[in-house]
Amino acid sequence: MRFWKRMKRGLKCWAIWTAALGMVGPWSTVQATCAAANGSAATITDVELGTGGTLDGQISAVEDEPRTERLVTISRGDEVIAETLSDADGRFRVTGLKGGIYFVSSDGIGKYVRLWTADSAPPIAATNLELLQGDHVVRGQGCTDGASCTSSGSRCRPLLPWIIAGGVAAAIAIPLALDDDDGS
Repeated sequence: MRFWKRMKRGLKCWAIWTAALGMVGPWSTVQATCAAANGSAATITDVELGTGGTLDGQISAVEDEPRTERLVTISRGDEVIAETLSDADGRFRVTGLKGGIYFVSSDGIGKYVRLWTADSAPPIAATNLELLQGDHVVRGQGCTDGASCTSSGSRCRPLLPWIIAGGVAAAIAIPLALDDDDGS
């Protein structure tokens, strides 16, 4: 009898830990699966900032045509850090930035960039950011622009609510099923 009580207690602990880890774990697994299924992965471009935290860049089409007077947005998560317009040559400049990871976008073109100060930049860091029309944009947080979510990874997105619901249901049902109310 003592063996079965210990076994039941061990099974209950295992079930609770499995349910808790299941609610945390699927996000990265599903996102990685979606990215692998679509042959895409987010890449981060290293860029060295100039004096005063200056980011210089250029927007152009694949045919090397400059994208003139386009709004360039630099954001971190949901927060817009800076906005500027490109000039007649498609060049833009933003000052006052600090090192870190940002998303730089303009007219559906976008890149994740890791900005470095001049004294900490790795040798591979570019000194100028290029946004090319036709580069593939990969968003890590789903549709943030109100689009219809038809970009890469959308085939896997409907699974997430079911995975979460299953984890929550397991976290509730397993302890209830293993609970010993009759005192034996």
